[in-house]
Amino acid sequence: GLGGGTFFFSFMLTQLNEYPTLARLGTLIGPAVVLAGSLLLILDLGSAGRALQLWSKPAALRTSWIIRGAWLQTGFIIFGLAYALPQFGAFAWLPWHASGGVGAAFGWLAVILALIVPVYPGVLLGVVRSIPAWNNAALPLLFLLSGLNAGIAILQLLASGLSVTVAG
Repeated sequence: GLGGGTFFFSFMLTQLNEYPTLARLGTLIGPAVVLAGSLLLILDLGSAGRALQLWSKPAALRTSWIIRGAWLQTGFIIFGLAYALPQFGAFAWLPWHASGGVGAAFGWLAVILALIVPVYPGVLLGVVRSIPAWNNAALPLLFLLSGLNAGIAILQLLASGLSVTVAG
């Protein structure tokens, strides 16, 4: 949720032409946080074979929320990085730019996925009938709002660090 919220608000700042340095950093931090979290979840599976099953059984997308989540997170990471990386000098060789047609398409796909990624754990936990507090239609919305809140908090912390750097 934190990564999705950070990317969402950073992308919106980009669209509004506000705080360009903060927006540029935030669009990179968002997918990087989701990538780090995804790697930790993969490590928790205990074996590489289990992890590969998340992507090697697309037929399971019809029935498994865990596999759907793996695909959603992977899509967000790919499209989020494809949007963010060309904004940094080391990746200037990429044949698109964030403000161009292809880059903007990557950004809009990533922003849609950035809103779905925080909802996914709420949906996943919401189907657990044995824990009544989780089996609630409001849980996905709670996870979305929590992710957006965390994203704003990261950008505020980052902005305060940037202002110290600029002033100092």
